[in-house]
Amino acid sequence: MPNVSQQYAVLIASPSDLPEERQAAKQAIWDWNDLHAEAEGVTLLPKMWETHATPAFGDRPQGIINEQLVKNADLLIGMFWTKIGTSTGAAVSGTAEEIDQIVAAGKPAMLYFSTRAIDPTKIDVKQLKGLKAFKQETYKRALVGSFAWSPSQDKLSPQRPDLDLYQYDLGIEGRLNNLTEGSSIATRPYAVIGGGGRTYSLRNVANADAQTDPLGYGAIGLDLNHAGGKIGLRFEARDNVTGFKGFRGELADRKTRNDLQFSAGVTFGF
Repeated sequence: MPNVSQQYAVLIASPSDLPEERQAAKQAIWDWNDLHAEAEGVTLLPKMWETHATPAFGDRPQGIINEQLVKNADLLIGMFWTKIGTSTGAAVSGTAEEIDQIVAAGKPAMLYFSTRAIDPTKIDVKQLKGLKAFKQETYKRALVGSFAWSPSQDKLSPQRPDLDLYQYDLGIEGRLNNLTEGSSIATRPYAVIGGGGRTYSLRNVANADAQTDPLGYGAIGLDLNHAGGKIGLRFEARDNVTGFKGFRGELADRKTRNDLQFSAGVTFGF
C-alpha cells in the first residue's frame, strides 16, 4: 500500500558566499527524510533557486524567483556570512526580499549568521557594511541563531569511516504565545538552551577508541497543531557546540566544533 506523506517545501536562502553551507543544509534535510519521513508521514523538500528556478521573462529576476519558489515555500532557512547580496529594487538583496515575503505570508523563517573566520583580504567592505545594518534591524524583530563551518569527515582514514554518534542533553525551553490566535492552526515559536555530551565511535578505524566530548547548544523552532488538539508537528534548528579532540584524540587541546542540526517530529500533548 502506498505511504501517504505530508510535504513541506523548505526554501534555503542565502547570498552567494555560502555555497558549501547551502549544500550541507540541503543534505541535512534529505538525511532527515531518509531516517524519519516514512515513520513520521512528513517529507521535507529542500528548494534552492539554482536548482528549482527556471528561466523566464516578464518580471525582474527576483520577482520570478518569488513567483516560482518563495510563494510556494512553507518555511525558510536563511544563512548569512560576509555578504548581504545585491539590491533587487524592492529590498536590500534577494535573500532579504525572500525573508520579507515569507514573513509577510505568516510562514516560519529561521535565520542564522555564520561566525566562520575569513581572510581579511577577501572581505567586500561595502557588502559587510550592508550585512551589519541588516543584522541590526533583524535583531530588533527576530530571534536568530549562529553557526560555524567545520567539516566532520575523518581525512586521516584511507576509507570512509563507520561512525556511531550518540548525543544526550538537557535543556530549558521558553515558548511564545500563539501567533495565530483565532485560527484553526496554532503556531508557537520557542527557544532552547542546554548542555550535555556527545560520544563518537569509529568502528572500522584502528586505534580510534570511543570519545566523549562536552556539548552545549542553542535552538529555535516552531510548534504547529490544530487549536486545542493534542497532536502536532515540531520544526527545530539547533546549533551544537562541542569541545572536539579529534577522532583519535590527536589534538593536544580541544577545538570548538559547531554543527547545524535541522529536525522535525510529531508532538503529543497531555
